[in-house]
Amino acid sequence: MTSEMEYLNSQIEEEEHNIRLIEERKSEYPELQDIPLKLIKDEEKHRDRLKDLRRQREELQNVTKSSKETSSLSAEEKVKKIYVDREEERRLFREMISGRTPIHILLMEAEKGMGKTILLDQFWQISEGFKRARVDFKDPSYTMGKILGEIRDQYGRQSFPIFHTECRSVLSQFGHDVTHSALICPAIDVRLTKISGDELRNYQRLITNAFLADLETIREKDQPVVMLFDNFQKASVSTKTWITELLIDEIRRYPWLVCVVTGRERPLIPASDSSWCLQHTLQPLSVEHRKEYIQKVKITQNEELVTFITKHSRGNPLILQQLVQTLLEE
Repeated sequence: MTSEMEYLNSQIEEEEHNIRLIEERKSEYPELQDIPLKLIKDEEKHRDRLKDLRRQREELQNVTKSSKETSSLSAEEKVKKIYVDREEERRLFREMISGRTPIHILLMEAEKGMGKTILLDQFWQISEGFKRARVDFKDPSYTMGKILGEIRDQYGRQSFPIFHTECRSVLSQFGHDVTHSALICPAIDVRLTKISGDELRNYQRLITNAFLADLETIREKDQPVVMLFDNFQKASVSTKTWITELLIDEIRRYPWLVCVVTGRERPLIPASDSSWCLQHTLQPLSVEHRKEYIQKVKITQNEELVTFITKHSRGNPLILQQLVQTLLEE
């Protein structure tokens, strides 16, 4: 985390220096209207970049502050509030939302208890201040319409005129006239269950593209739009197919759209598509990080007990937490 803070500080200093140079150049012109447009645009670009870097630094400082606050908790409270490792994943996500990497889609899988949802919670916190939405596939009822409807409502229903127009056009072809926007997505789901094959895929593509077109209009200048999905393994087969073969394929055309899909399984796409998408397996905690967790909780100084917990947790954060909790209760 220290190295990441050092990097951000160096980048902030560089951007502040760039802005000072531009201001000096601007002062050479006697009238505002004489200042070249390119110089003005360059200044805007550097100021936007500086604003983004300062926001990232503030987020990192908040994480550090939160870590310090947990030091005053009781051992019982620390068991559930202390987390270790996953710095690689958090660093990657920060690079994704700041545009420092061409990767803007992360497909992440891990077995039960590996901390996928907690990591997604951290991604949600990191992306605060941006347009963001999150969907948890709690059960197989999450169809395309239900998913897009949930995301739309989180971004703001009134911001999707292209999507609503396209959906109404599709529904009209089936002889339905739906005026209320709240009813559009359920109606789409009902109608699309009546068709299959290429016809279904064509309608899905039209609707998905219209939805993404609206996202482009609501994003703030040079800022990312964030879309997080959890528990992919619980989605229905048809929903998995739509996400894997259509949604992700369309999202790839929008580098500012940051998408993360997590679950005990993940969408499988060709490995050759690695420049914009990372398929990642969340690894068990290292022995060092397991010991770090035990040390932070301050549950025991007994080396034999530390070794036992470290070995039998197998690097699974949930099992590690349960073993420590059991020790507390004895």
